Amino acid sequence: MTSWAYLNDEGKKLWGSVFPDGVVPVRSIISFKAQLGSDRHEEEVYILAEREITPEKFENVVDLVAKRAGGTKVEVIEQIRTAGLAIRACLTSGAGTDNIGPFLPDDLDEDEEDPYLDDEEDDEEDEFW
Repeated sequence: MTSWAYLNDEGKKLWGSVFPDGVVPVRSIISFKAQLGSDRHEEEVYILAEREITPEKFENVVDLVAKRAGGTKVEVIEQIRTAGLAIRACLTSGAGTDNIGPFLPDDLDEDEEDPYLDDEEDDEEDEFW
């Protein structure tokens, strides 16, 4: 899993049957505002990384969303294909990733040394850490 969100207690009540470990794969750790359902109120959301879950879990997600939204499984699957599946950020306690690439500066020249890499000279000064 590249990026994930941790479900909080409320999130575990809603999604815990699908994600019993409380970890939900998401496309990005950066949340954004979206309108969910017929509600015109915007909420912070993460988008589920549906390709990173098993077919069984995906089926459970579709069933749960269809039941809560009052729609059919076909409608839910079409919505997921069109816009992705949003998970409310308020149901999480944070997110993490093991892909730090997007957070590194991209303006370094090829010959320039990366200031974020640790070198041996700094080790003497950083003994506390």
